[in-house]
Amino acid sequence: MAAGPGWLTTERYTAQRDEALRRFGRMLRCWRMRNGWTQYVVAKWAEEAGFHGIAAGNLSNIEHGKAGSLRPSTVFVLSEVNRRLAEGDWGPVKRHDLKDQL
Repeated sequence: MAAGPGWLTTERYTAQRDEALRRFGRMLRCWRMRNGWTQYVVAKWAEEAGFHGIAAGNLSNIEHGKAGSLRPSTVFVLSEVNRRLAEGDWGPVKRHDLKDQL
């Protein structure tokens, strides 16, 4: 059976997914820059405060739409970072330069 106009082909799915990942990456980059952060801040914060973060290289791949697909664990990590930020929950951060960035 041939794919009709309403069918989502593999090619259309891949194109839609890739565009969604690029848009999400742009949004994530804007969010990071709005906070005045480099790509390393989240990883440094997570390490010092003792929660799961995201490596700067992975963040860069997501921001540039090169992640291929996002694993649920990555989305949950980003959600936790955003929750902590919104609530001012910095955790046990001792470095003054990092506290200032947060």
